[in-house]
Amino acid sequence: MYDQITFLIFEMLKTLLFVLTGLVLSSWSLSALVIDPPGVKLSSLPGERIEGFITLKNEKGTPIELEIVHRNSSSTAEKFPDWLTLEPEKMSLEPHEERQLHYKVSIPKEATGQFLSVIGFDEKVDGDAQMLKMRTRISIYLATTVLGTEIYAGDIKSLSFNPNRPTLLNVLLENTGNVYVKSKGVCRITDSATGDLVTVFSVNPRKAPVYARTSRNLVGKMNSPLQPGDYEIAVEFPFPDEARLIRKTVPLTISDQSTSDR
Repeated sequence: MYDQITFLIFEMLKTLLFVLTGLVLSSWSLSALVIDPPGVKLSSLPGERIEGFITLKNEKGTPIELEIVHRNSSSTAEKFPDWLTLEPEKMSLEPHEERQLHYKVSIPKEATGQFLSVIGFDEKVDGDAQMLKMRTRISIYLATTVLGTEIYAGDIKSLSFNPNRPTLLNVLLENTGNVYVKSKGVCRITDSATGDLVTVFSVNPRKAPVYARTSRNLVGKMNSPLQPGDYEIAVEFPFPDEARLIRKTVPLTISDQSTSDR
């Protein structure tokens, strides 16, 4: 009986080792593929075509086989599904070899806003991880803005501190425009009784994008939690620049045992 239990434990550990091996291989494999540029941002007039190249380099000492896929993430995906073509769809790279992926963007004459695609580079993992059908993927974005049709509009829906991590401020930002925005905001907290500035800190310092017609939770971090008292929280974001700011101000009360905000 003990031999059976020992055997089962051994098999479980072996399976876990295969999974961990696959994860390590995935991380190493992704870092071995260099993509230049690591993202493509274009501008076009309605009806125009743009062509270009993305360079891929294999920095591994062994060949890799890539499958290139892309997903239309535009808010107009149903209306304009076929604005981007990529060639080739599969690619073999010898050790330290560079090859180019050709892209062609065709913007319809009636298009507005922005086209957005996620381009994924899939590589099959060799060895034991292949038994688990694991694949690695690294993705980049290709965005094309239709000049003269951009709408920048947004709203800060809510501000709230994380109850489990009181130094983290959550800002729910809604992009109601038709292009994505990458923006770093600022939060100012003042004492309601005295009007004194208590702290200033950045929100979304790494400028994570908020895509058109979507909402995203953005985070700011203070150095230390607020002491009990009454405060005013003011957050503003350039959307996308200082000429177009979006703001929200809410009261905040912190007691010894509870926090309330809006």
